[in-house]
Amino acid sequence: MENIKIGKREITIEKFQFEYTYRGLIIGSPNEAINIKILSDYINSLTKGHRKSIFHLTSNDYVSNDTLKPVIYTAFLESDSIDDTENQYDGSRLVVSWFGEEQIEKSVKQIIQEGLASFKYDKLAENFNF
Repeated sequence: MENIKIGKREITIEKFQFEYTYRGLIIGSPNEAINIKILSDYINSLTKGHRKSIFHLTSNDYVSNDTLKPVIYTAFLESDSIDDTENQYDGSRLVVSWFGEEQIEKSVKQIIQEGLASFKYDKLAENFNF
């Protein structure tokens, strides 16, 4: 586990994974319908656990009109509780995914910090108790 800083918040990377956006596309080429299906299937695969999961979409997710960036990154993040003035929670957590370029030369920490640079963890993460 490694810690990163997003904004002013110190966040622990619990797990990191990636896969190719069009990994199962055998026939045809990327288009809006395929992109919607890829996004829907990926989000559904993440929501089976007990953690809140979101897809961080930006205006830069497309390489061209119909082609998404080649990689889907996912980070399982955990931090101190959010706005917990009564100290009733053990922490906060969130699973966040985003589209990106293939980045063989970069560390996991760099990929997450760059991919989530404008991300608002405090607004989207949920507090939890063990």
